[in-house]
Amino acid sequence: DATGLDVQVLSLSTPGVQDLPPATASLLQGITNDLIADSVRAHPDRFQGFAALATSAPTRAARELERAITELGLNGAMVFPRTQDHTLDESRFWPIFEVASALNAPLYLHPQEPVPGVRAAYYGGFVPAVDDACARFGVG
Repeated sequence: DATGLDVQVLSLSTPGVQDLPPATASLLQGITNDLIADSVRAHPDRFQGFAALATSAPTRAARELERAITELGLNGAMVFPRTQDHTLDESRFWPIFEVASALNAPLYLHPQEPVPGVRAAYYGGFVPAVDDACARFGVG
């Protein structure tokens, strides 16, 4: 109230569940989304929620997105642009986008540290602390 903030969107941030093994990530996405939904239900005038998705298991993530929207009442999902060595534009992730489109649900793409090759080419050449800061804090 003191800052004028009316509503906040709750979500699971970095590192999320996307780099975990599929079975573990699938289990944790459901637990996380249930907790987010509980918080939203407890304070619906103050909170909204974005689902966590186990993108290492794209089909399960798509089913969880549908559950999060239709059963839990969450507003969309937060995803990261890369899952292990796979980028979100690969066809393996299309089921997630298909569900989001069918439900008119937003997907928030959370910034993520670049892969080592990109990081070295774009942000390398300084001392390690500066390299890290440039690659992680949005410079570029």
